[in-house]
Amino acid sequence: MFRLGHGRVALLNGQVVGTTLWWLHDRAATLGMVIVDQTQRGRGIAGSLVADALDRIGDLPVMLTATDMARSGYARLGFRKTGMVDTFRSIPNVVQSPDARIDALFDDDVLALDALARGWAREAVLRSFMAHGAICWALKKAGRLVAFALDRELGSARIIGPLVAPDVETAEALVRHCISVHPRVQVRIDSNPVLGLSDRLSALGLNKVSWGTVMVRGTTRAKPNGAPILFGLASQAFG
Repeated sequence: MFRLGHGRVALLNGQVVGTTLWWLHDRAATLGMVIVDQTQRGRGIAGSLVADALDRIGDLPVMLTATDMARSGYARLGFRKTGMVDTFRSIPNVVQSPDARIDALFDDDVLALDALARGWAREAVLRSFMAHGAICWALKKAGRLVAFALDRELGSARIIGPLVAPDVETAEALVRHCISVHPRVQVRIDSNPVLGLSDRLSALGLNKVSWGTVMVRGTTRAKPNGAPILFGLASQAFG
């Protein structure tokens, strides 16, 4: 996050009491890590940090994931709700064999499919994940890439995301494959509940541990008809 992003801190008597980071993509920006010292909350520090970040970002549309506590503050800065995200994290209760249709692959087609699903290109983010040990599981049909999932380490857990697929059945197949490669390992996935993957994650033994509100400031470009679906986020900060 630090390597790819830009950040600001709030200081009080020389001590850091608040932070925020943002990331610039080709047609949008994402914002996150808005953190304020618990003893300093209610003083407008978060709002000041975010307003400063927005000034520096400029005219790009900005996306973030807000907690219930912060949602009204972001609304006052011009953000509007566009969706929800559920976080699932636990050790799955299924043991199965890897899916023979799915192979490890990372190329320009993966980057293009991600851009179609997300609505903007974020090549630097995905290449950074791969350079630091991520595995990209890809599924092709008739020689054409139709779905992929990045599978990466976070401490003792594995994060699955971004996860892009044409339908929920294919998305679930990628999740099952990732689980099969790392049996009895804690898994995290951030997914929009309206897409239908959340119920399937629960059936795999993954527990919903938190949720947030996806908010956008500005206008993002509409995705074309037939675009693949982003079933799992790269992270709540990167989108």
